Amino acid sequence: MKIIGITGNIGSGKSTAARICGEMGAATIDLDAVAHQLYNDDDGLKEVLINAFGEDILNTDGQIDRKVLGQIVFNDRQKLDILNLLVHPRITVEVRTRLHIYETMQKDAVVIHGALLLDILGKDFLDELWVTVASEKNTLVRLQIRGIDVEEAKKRRLMQTDEQKLIAQADAVLQNDWPKKEFEDKVQEIYELHVLVSKYGTKDNHKK
Repeated sequence: MKIIGITGNIGSGKSTAARICGEMGAATIDLDAVAHQLYNDDDGLKEVLINAFGEDILNTDGQIDRKVLGQIVFNDRQKLDILNLLVHPRITVEVRTRLHIYETMQKDAVVIHGALLLDILGKDFLDELWVTVASEKNTLVRLQIRGIDVEEAKKRRLMQTDEQKLIAQADAVLQNDWPKKEFEDKVQEIYELHVLVSKYGTKDNHKK
């Protein structure tokens, strides 16, 4: 089972690339979704987050308000580092649990995606690293469509890993300034080459 990591800056197309891989048969793990699940389900984590950031991070239902928490940490690098220190080890444990399940299911590949992929798991955790890249203009437009304020989006970009450092480590680079269909076709082509052809010798043999 091949473990592929997809990372890139916010708004660069990580989730889209992972979705396409999932449609082609890969299991997928969204690190943001894992973190959000832990915020709600891990009472121990909730307690340490309240101790670190105060009860204002809770919504009226007593759950972690991710928007409020994000506003706190994305305005303060030190607080962001504290959040990562508290959350990342728990994410790693959950990822390992899911990988074991997918291995028993004999999946050809698992695609793990997230902006902080390398910070959480490290490159050695992966068999391959794919990096999605896009211009700042295009990423900001996408984030606005998702309801994220432009200034907030710029702050988040500044907090993330330098794109050139990611590209230098990549086994595949997925440029996402193309039309949507071209980007999707490129992801499909890379998946076929790196997973299906690599394992089966042809992109069709896995269906037999």
